[in-house]
Amino acid sequence: MLIWLFLIIIGIAQKDSKFWAIVILTFAWILVGWNYESPDMENYVWKYEASDTWFGAFFGTGSVEPGYSFLCYLGNKLGLSFMQFKQIVSAISYVLILSFIFSVGCNYTLVAACYLASIFVIDVVQIRNFFAMAVFLFGFRYLLKPLMKPTDVAKYIVCALIASSIHISMVLSFLFLLSKKSIKLWHVIVLVVAAFLMKATIFGFFTNTLDSDKVGRYEGLSSILGGVANTVVFCTSASVIMWAYKKQIKRKSLSSFLYDSLALKNSNLLLLVVIPFLFDNGSYSRLLKDVLIANYAYLSFVLRGKEKFILYGYVLFFLLYYVFLDENRLMIFDAVFKYNDFFGS
Repeated sequence: MLIWLFLIIIGIAQKDSKFWAIVILTFAWILVGWNYESPDMENYVWKYEASDTWFGAFFGTGSVEPGYSFLCYLGNKLGLSFMQFKQIVSAISYVLILSFIFSVGCNYTLVAACYLASIFVIDVVQIRNFFAMAVFLFGFRYLLKPLMKPTDVAKYIVCALIASSIHISMVLSFLFLLSKKSIKLWHVIVLVVAAFLMKATIFGFFTNTLDSDKVGRYEGLSSILGGVANTVVFCTSASVIMWAYKKQIKRKSLSSFLYDSLALKNSNLLLLVVIPFLFDNGSYSRLLKDVLIANYAYLSFVLRGKEKFILYGYVLFFLLYYVFLDENRLMIFDAVFKYNDFFGS
């Protein structure tokens, strides 16, 4: 844990170092790839070992994510143990995440440190969502280009399809295709109301395919209270990004950010459309986690001087939400540092 704290401090002090960004995410990779005991580990091992045949991979485990099923099947055919499979998948994931961070153009180490200080602990357990997030982020940068071409849209759609085939919750990432449009808050409110009305019919399948009992254990709340808590978190995050965007416009520094700030702000607004789903299944709250690295990059650019404490508060907010306010996730945090083959612990 001392190394964890040290690297977070380094990240704050050495904001633009690609070297330290690589070191930070390499450390995260070691903690993720070599962890051998955490909640859901048994389920992941069972899914992987049951995928040693084509039928077992796609029909024998009840999975609705063909992309992840294929990866498990491929890993078995290559003779990889589950730990080796997890190490390779997590390595690819961090390469994709680093690619996104480096494409931002600044504050590489700070963004990596923000990730390490908050949401990486969840990635130790949620392997599928972690890989899906990395693929999504790799494609998200094409959607955030200021001068987006049709080929960029195609690249994002391909990445979103791949991410959705790894974790079904990523189907909602197609919402972000609307981020280039002029979006007002009332537009989002209408979409939220429409989503509430349509949830039980058109989108009910996607909600029902996820294991709500498992989600309940992760959230530690009833579905209603969990939905309310997630709604507050979603609205708080969107409010911070909207506030930062207004500050950026006031400073007339839009051209300095390598990505389309309006599209990023709109993407956070569109996340609010997910709110109706949160009352049935907290797994959809992961979509907010999946855009946090992009949000960290944006806030690290916009906020200056003492305003940086807003970013640190934003990171602390999600550290509390994803780890310390839930007993089960607090156990994960402890397990990350306690059970690791790399360190012989």
